Amino acid sequence: MKLLLRFALITILFTLFSPQSNASHIMGGYITWDCIESGSNSGKFVFKLTLYRDCNGVALNGMETMRLVNYGPDTSFSMNIVYSSDISPICDTATGSALSCGIGPPYSSMGGTGTGAIQLNHYISDTIRLHGTPPAGGWILVWNSCCRNTAIDNFPNPGTASFTLRTVIYPYTSPGNSQADSMNHCY
Repeated sequence: MKLLLRFALITILFTLFSPQSNASHIMGGYITWDCIESGSNSGKFVFKLTLYRDCNGVALNGMETMRLVNYGPDTSFSMNIVYSSDISPICDTATGSALSCGIGPPYSSMGGTGTGAIQLNHYISDTIRLHGTPPAGGWILVWNSCCRNTAIDNFPNPGTASFTLRTVIYPYTSPGNSQADSMNHCY
């Protein structure tokens, strides 16, 4: 019983006095792709990067770089921003004030501080031809951005830390085939 009481007290103390983390960063994102099925770009790919950011935190660029790893030789390509939107809640119910990045209607007229506001950013690549077949471990798409906001106080040297998103293009074998399909065409 004494051990259980001691454990409960320690748990409560850790809960009440744990370090606080204030988000001021990229909140998440994902990488997708489409294969063009017809026309002069048939068989080429368009890669898409979607990022969500804290408007009061790190800034994003109008162009980001994607790396394709395990694709000999490793390749980098640019992705340009095609769409940016303020997806903040219209109102903070606790204070009654507007949350806004100041981007587009109705947000640009709200005069929010940016604190708690969220921005959605979509990037897209040019058409890209991938040659060959991915290895068993796949071709790895990686977006990396240095550096984190220096206002973060829950780990040392946040300005030297980075963000990374990655996804993998694995080999695919069509039904009835004995080996993986080439990426030179859509399937």
